[in-house]
Amino acid sequence: MTISIFRTIDNLEVNEIAQKLFKGVYSTITPPSSVCLIDSSAIDTIRPPDEFIDLEIKAVKLAKERKRKLYLEKLSKLEESVISNEKHNGHWKTTSLNLFLLIDMQLDYEIPINNDVFQILAKEASNDHPIVSRLALKGIHKLVNKLYVLQLYNYELKNMYDFSYIPKDLKIIKCSSESSLYLKLWQQEFKNLEHPDFFIDHKANNGWLFWDENMLAVTPKPCHELDLTPSDSHILKAFGNCVNKEWFINIVKLWIADNETTSAFQGTDVSVTASIVSLISNGYIENFTFEEFLKVIEEIYVSDDKGTHIVVCELLAGALIASKTVSHEIAIKRDAFIVKLLTKIFEEDLSPDNAVQLKMPQD
Repeated sequence: MTISIFRTIDNLEVNEIAQKLFKGVYSTITPPSSVCLIDSSAIDTIRPPDEFIDLEIKAVKLAKERKRKLYLEKLSKLEESVISNEKHNGHWKTTSLNLFLLIDMQLDYEIPINNDVFQILAKEASNDHPIVSRLALKGIHKLVNKLYVLQLYNYELKNMYDFSYIPKDLKIIKCSSESSLYLKLWQQEFKNLEHPDFFIDHKANNGWLFWDENMLAVTPKPCHELDLTPSDSHILKAFGNCVNKEWFINIVKLWIADNETTSAFQGTDVSVTASIVSLISNGYIENFTFEEFLKVIEEIYVSDDKGTHIVVCELLAGALIASKTVSHEIAIKRDAFIVKLLTKIFEEDLSPDNAVQLKMPQD
């Protein structure tokens, strides 16, 4: 790829221009959509009295589909070229640009998941450079989330644009203003803590000014069994084979080292942790158990080290955020561990310094 060659030239101006052009590729180019929802009955009302109109429409559709296929083929060649370039690259700046492009392309629902991209992300996630590592981890989380969304919509992209389609993790709650049934249901649900029927963790209404007759709510049923295609399942399995305790603890240590200078709670770390825990629960990661995950938290925790406090909070938050996609057995182990750890911290490890971090009042 010409731009990649220019990026290796030892000239500041040429290098900067090449980087800007390369960034423009993944920030402006997207594959054409294959989805077009049409109300055929509405079109029939304006159909011209031409016996060849259907043939003409078919010809236009075929031409557009052929152009779309050609476009996707070129994007696929670009992706393979970047993958090949990255396998022989040794500079962190070039790696970060390559990862940006690969992740951005893979996030499009029109483009299938690439096993080589997942393998590169798994490798670079344990990179010693914090920017490269976090970028790779962010990509892993985004691609896992893409697969989760795809299986929610049964791999039918048109369902994402269809307002009448209800994903399997949501349910319809009737809330018509003509009766007081919804008010009673709402009041009952507030008291129903043991076996909730739904959760308001979604947009409460879709209307402009008033509530609609129905509301989408989150079901209490777990969604920890991913219904993926065989190819996507195989790719996740291959990625899971790259994950073990050593891989994860190296990443966590990098977070701790980074916190020595930034001292900031990172949402990316939480999201990645949630994805890892979800894949463990689904059986895609077999070389790193949930018990080992909890053991890592115990091993890195230091009572008087602020950096480890932040990372421990990130890991616990990630495990909690993954609740919807983990099995009941893992949820029980997680809750028991958190209760035990927090009890120890609050009863034995509080000091004037970390009490401020934990927002605990001191006498």
